[in-house]
Amino acid sequence: MRQFHILKNEAVKGKKAYFTPSLIKETTEDVFNPSRGWYEIYSFNIREDIDFNELKWSIRENQSLALIRINLKEVRDSSLSDYHLANLENILKFFCEAGKEIILRPAYDIEGNGRQNEPETFILILSHIRQMAPIIKKYNNNIFVFQGLLIGSWGEMHTSSYDSPENIKRLAAACRDYIGNDICMAVRRPVQLRYIISKDCEVDILNNGRFADKRMSNIGLFDDAIFASNSHLGTFGTKRRVDCDWQNTWCIEDELSFEEVICRTVPNGGEVIYGNMGCDASYVINLLQKMHISYLNCAYDKKLLDIWKNTLIDNYGIWNGISLYNYVGMHIGYRIVVRKVDVKVKSRTCAYVKVKLENVGFAPMYESTELALILQPNNIEKNAEKAKENIKDNKMHQIVIGEYTVKFKSAEASLKIQIPIKEGKLYLGMRRKKDGKWIKFATKSIADNNLIKDNDIIDSISNNKETDIDYERLLYIGCFT
Repeated sequence: MRQFHILKNEAVKGKKAYFTPSLIKETTEDVFNPSRGWYEIYSFNIREDIDFNELKWSIRENQSLALIRINLKEVRDSSLSDYHLANLENILKFFCEAGKEIILRPAYDIEGNGRQNEPETFILILSHIRQMAPIIKKYNNNIFVFQGLLIGSWGEMHTSSYDSPENIKRLAAACRDYIGNDICMAVRRPVQLRYIISKDCEVDILNNGRFADKRMSNIGLFDDAIFASNSHLGTFGTKRRVDCDWQNTWCIEDELSFEEVICRTVPNGGEVIYGNMGCDASYVINLLQKMHISYLNCAYDKKLLDIWKNTLIDNYGIWNGISLYNYVGMHIGYRIVVRKVDVKVKSRTCAYVKVKLENVGFAPMYESTELALILQPNNIEKNAEKAKENIKDNKMHQIVIGEYTVKFKSAEASLKIQIPIKEGKLYLGMRRKKDGKWIKFATKSIADNNLIKDNDIIDSISNNKETDIDYERLLYIGCFT
């Protein structure tokens, strides 16, 4: 863990500081955060013109993710032209500017005819990956997952002429060679991940979910047949792990144990399909937790999603009486609750803040984050103009940073931060290191949450990221007097 930055202030002699904490509690409200949640599918043909002015009206603003499916059928027997590549870049650019993180699935088939629509030569698939790579790399900060490796029906890596262990390993290597290691790839079945990684890695993987081969360590899973059958329509097999080789398909119990470990460090997501087990609330919640699901299709399967909307859950504490659909939607991915904040005043210039966090979501946070304490002095409101003029020199707002990521379901962590004191309100925030996006806690403050203004803040968190603070995402935790 990184050392916390301690900001110093001049002591005010002869005066003692007091801290009045705010009452905080877990909320059952939906919390919009990056890299998690429901997604919509947006399909495009690589050779067709796109009316982006029309497209913008179909974008769902309450979703951070969008699955972009690029139909490559028309280039199954040719290289990508400059026009095709420009189309790809314009699509990615549009969704980036719309504030979406992209689940990218280029595929030769979107009709269920994988073998028929794939290229006749494997070399052409590798060539298409190489051609698209510079554009994909350009938007790597906005691409959450690269799905499917181009092959199979609907891009799901089945019913393909190229889904052998050797071909899948070559496709994964080509993606790493051309696109790099930063973008998370995803394969359709756990056994396909074992095609890519050697059995020599088995002990490390099953113990801590990490791969010895760092080039292949950032590969997750997607399952587009969750609940459809006991095997998730062939995602899993029937034989126990002890009776199988590394590159065989295992039974659901053993595959889920494998997924549970793997997806501690890489995301998992997909679609649900109507099946008997998908109607049992307890089974649904337990399975999605076991799989560490971070993203789900918001539209498919409507039959099952409608059942969830009409199913109320019980024996889940504050969630009793809430629909299964809403419960699942609020727990897809991570959901960070601030359980407790203790502030001990040591002197007029020093206090210790101890924060206890818990991730109650289905999945970990996969990105490194920063915790921030933001102190808003009272005199900002009394003399705003003067404060604005002198804010930089006087450090009117003190921001203290600590690096912390809640990795596992129901994992609590304590954190101590030393801060200087000024009379005023104290806020807690968390933001993602790579792009500065603020993470909203699933916690509400019962006390007055009089939020601070844009131009009254000095953000000293980082020199190379966004400096704007999303004040609606801060948690008011009390005040110094």
